Amino acid sequence: MTKKNEKQIITRNQLVLSKFQEMSEADFTTEILIPLFEVQGYKVDYHGGPSEGGKDFICRKGGVFGFEETCVVQVKKTKPSAAVGKTNSFAAIVSQLQQAAEKKVPSLSGDEQLPNNIYFITPYEIDVRALASRFEAVASLAPRGVRVLDGRAVVEYLIALRPDLVEKICGEAFVLKQKLLSNISNADLLSALEYVGEKRVTDFYCDLDFGVGKVTTKALLAMEFSPAIVSHSVSPGKWTAFKSLVESVQELFCIDVLVPPVVNIEENFADKYGRWLSPSNQEVIKKIDLLSKEIVEELFAFVSGSAQIVLDTLYEDLSQDLSMSFSDLKVDSRLSAQEVNRLNRLKRSNEKIDATLVSLKTCESLSLSEYGRIGEILESCRDHLQDIRNEVSILKITARSPLTELLKRLNKLGKNYSQLDILLKKKVNEPDYEMQVLGPSIAKAISEKRIWLSKGIANLSKVNSPAQVRDFFLACQRLFGVIERTLANKDLSDALGAKVRKDVPLSDLTERISMPLRKVFATGIHCAIFGEAGAGKTTTLHQYADYTAKNECEDELTLFLPLTRILTEQASYSDEKTTAVQKLESSLGIYLASGRSYCSADVIDFIKGKRRVTFIFDGVDEVIKRTPWIVEAISGLEVIYKNCQIIISSRASGSYVNNIKYLAVTLLPFTDEQVSHFIDGWFVNDSELGGLVKAHISRTPALREIVRSPLLSTILCVLAEHNVPLPSSEPDMYKERLELLLGRYDMHKKTKRVESRQAVLETTARKLAFYLHSRTTRAASPAILQEVATRMCSKGPSSSEARRIRVAVKELDDPCNILVPMTGDGDFGFGHLRHQEYLCARELCANRGIDLAPLLSSPWWKGVLELFARMTDDVSYVISEIVTKDYSNVTRYKDNLLAMIATRSRDERRHLSALIKEHCRLDDGDDFALYYEN
Repeated sequence: MTKKNEKQIITRNQLVLSKFQEMSEADFTTEILIPLFEVQGYKVDYHGGPSEGGKDFICRKGGVFGFEETCVVQVKKTKPSAAVGKTNSFAAIVSQLQQAAEKKVPSLSGDEQLPNNIYFITPYEIDVRALASRFEAVASLAPRGVRVLDGRAVVEYLIALRPDLVEKICGEAFVLKQKLLSNISNADLLSALEYVGEKRVTDFYCDLDFGVGKVTTKALLAMEFSPAIVSHSVSPGKWTAFKSLVESVQELFCIDVLVPPVVNIEENFADKYGRWLSPSNQEVIKKIDLLSKEIVEELFAFVSGSAQIVLDTLYEDLSQDLSMSFSDLKVDSRLSAQEVNRLNRLKRSNEKIDATLVSLKTCESLSLSEYGRIGEILESCRDHLQDIRNEVSILKITARSPLTELLKRLNKLGKNYSQLDILLKKKVNEPDYEMQVLGPSIAKAISEKRIWLSKGIANLSKVNSPAQVRDFFLACQRLFGVIERTLANKDLSDALGAKVRKDVPLSDLTERISMPLRKVFATGIHCAIFGEAGAGKTTTLHQYADYTAKNECEDELTLFLPLTRILTEQASYSDEKTTAVQKLESSLGIYLASGRSYCSADVIDFIKGKRRVTFIFDGVDEVIKRTPWIVEAISGLEVIYKNCQIIISSRASGSYVNNIKYLAVTLLPFTDEQVSHFIDGWFVNDSELGGLVKAHISRTPALREIVRSPLLSTILCVLAEHNVPLPSSEPDMYKERLELLLGRYDMHKKTKRVESRQAVLETTARKLAFYLHSRTTRAASPAILQEVATRMCSKGPSSSEARRIRVAVKELDDPCNILVPMTGDGDFGFGHLRHQEYLCARELCANRGIDLAPLLSSPWWKGVLELFARMTDDVSYVISEIVTKDYSNVTRYKDNLLAMIATRSRDERRHLSALIKEHCRLDDGDDFALYYEN
């Protein structure tokens, strides 16, 4: 019996065994045992009942050379006991078996013969002590064909020979669960990584170390502070969010963040707000609004009048023909060139004042800055009027009367402006929440939490309690969430003076946790697994899903869900009212019901009926561009499935990562010891070759730095197994793998299996990879791949050319295994996403006609661009093209450009990084200029 606080785990075999024990002896015999013997070719003669004579049924079938095989079966629905004298004692049962072995039975020919085999079958498990009590007797009966089958053995045979009966016994719900669990399979991954059939993942798989937090929160450990006490004001519209953040910080760190306290800040605001809202102050505000609008209108009238005076003199026939354009007007012929220039200067001055007025007119309310601008414009108008009066000698006679009117208007404007000044001094402005932010207190608290984090991680290896593990990671999740919000708030961040150290890589500062990730998952916390290409995200989730599915309760369900298969390119949602979570749930039902005798609605209802469900969504980054609603949809599942756990995996790039609020766990690169363990496990039967691989890594520093992921370690081991000279860089490894699969392995074996030339196969693979990546997908049907390859690779419309390409596509599948099955619907792709990215990078190197600008703005292309930067001699031209083309805003491409630059030499990194920084600074200036112009 298990303890109350431990969950009762019922596997399929245990469930079938319990069903056996619930049956009557007659039902167990007729519904289970007889069909089990019949499926093996026996003709069964049932003798159950009072007159059975120790034989429940006899089984017969024709033997070889005309001899008949006869079996006697005795069934006892009782648990054998070691106690002597009881009817169910094992000793009594053995005695009955001895008698059955000595008693002849009639054959089909009418003769009698001793049975060839005597079976004793019980639906219970045989007690080891009971068997040991009469072991000698059992051993002596074995040569005479006596066999003992307990319930466990019957279950195994029934599963193997009559699975339909297993389904009938267990019920539809249990069978459906087993079918859903069949989605947990490493087959695609193993194929993509080229594990040979006899290799077991458990031989070389090791739990990966990991760090807590996203890539952005890793910066916490590298952060330096220059804190200060900063005066700050918050507008009423932003106060609620700011207050919530401050309260979270104060609660987490147990410190005061603001002076005065929040209560006093709100009291001070309420007092000022009451004075601002008073009827007398609102009346003043109303008068200011009306008077300021009147002044602006008067200024426009002044500028219009002064412009008219100048234009009347500068151009002739100005008002005679309204159909004439401004460019058709002729300068008054009586004016000299010098006089025309002087009038044009007045015209430009007038236009400048007018432009300033236009920007002022868009202001909704008058602030002190706008009041000052009105005063400046008024002073400009006085100077402008004086300049016009100074040119009265060249103005038309008719201009003198308008000038007098302008002077009167200007004097009235001066009086109104003085009245506006009096009103503004009476006005009480709408208040903000005023405070001081205590930067030193926050910085000290974060530094103390960093120490707590380091100690907690160091002690995790000593913690065995799942509750303690859960509490620690929940605390980590809360800590990182609050710190991320704090750093994202400019006011708090300015008070902290937070800066990230540039001299130490973030990866070196990450606290490494060495414990099985399944212990974290077992806490029930929603988790997001991040990692770079080939870091082992999918393998880790596969291992956990498989482990959990084998050990969970009957009313629990674990589902491994590859998003690239679920959210296929063909999926469409025509109803605009369909929510994100409804789209995901619909796709889940269709995917899980595919190929089964259940409709998608039945599958969803079955999942909802479980007490607890674990959703494991693999590859968010691979579908985010095609289905940008996926993060929202996954979060929505928490509402529909109340008692569920969600685990997702993704690369940690793209702005969508900030919307994932689960506990972030980042898989870390292999240590030297883990690489050695992986290689030893791979070459467990060939330690000499394993030693050569490790020696090559040791003497190749560049390789030692990159072979720190399961994917790259696997490729290196595969190359070594095929006697390929071991490479020294990541692109070299993918290049060697590609050449190996495209024919070099066949050359070593002195065989030829492909018709296409290697160059054709490689070109076709590159084009198809670029096509798939451009559509943000990883697989397509063979028909689509054939059509795309023919269109992209053919040099002409000839049928022979098209046939050549079609053959190449087929050979990329078999025998090359470059294209591998990716979905249950028969779609093909390149296996691991990194293989597809490498081929895309090869295409960028081979086809310089591809416009890189759209790729540089997309996080989906980051991995491709990094590989491309490693494979090309120069990347500076990429920056030059971005700047010289229409894509002048370099900031849009900053993240991917810096990722490319990071792969270059130290001197090149320094030069190009400075270049990017300068362009981004210029972009900021351009944006400001554009804003000012608008």
